[in-house]
Amino acid sequence: MAVVATYLKRQGRGDLEAVVGLVFSGTYPTGGETVDFAAVVGYTTRQPTVVPTSGQFGYTYNYDLANKKMKIFTTADTEVAAGAYPANVAADIVRAVPHWFTIPQLP
Repeated sequence: MAVVATYLKRQGRGDLEAVVGLVFSGTYPTGGETVDFAAVVGYTTRQPTVVPTSGQFGYTYNYDLANKKMKIFTTADTEVAAGAYPANVAADIVRAVPHWFTIPQLP
């Protein structure tokens, strides 16, 4: 199980929005991959309000805010089974855009 989250850029206009690249490798764990966007962005300890996420190869990526888990779903809207990542997930270009509606205080 592995996900590498790379902080790409950040912007703020009374709120805070970041762009994070995600690369998946190894095996998908039951319940999703742990991703702590607050730690990745390094600006706050508070979790984002929303995290829209998209890829290019037909899978859906949904972030579970309460558990800090990125869940991956097939085109049939069923969660990917635990085990080796499908080739299209491992090769996908995934971007997450965590968004804080108010600029959080620095840690």
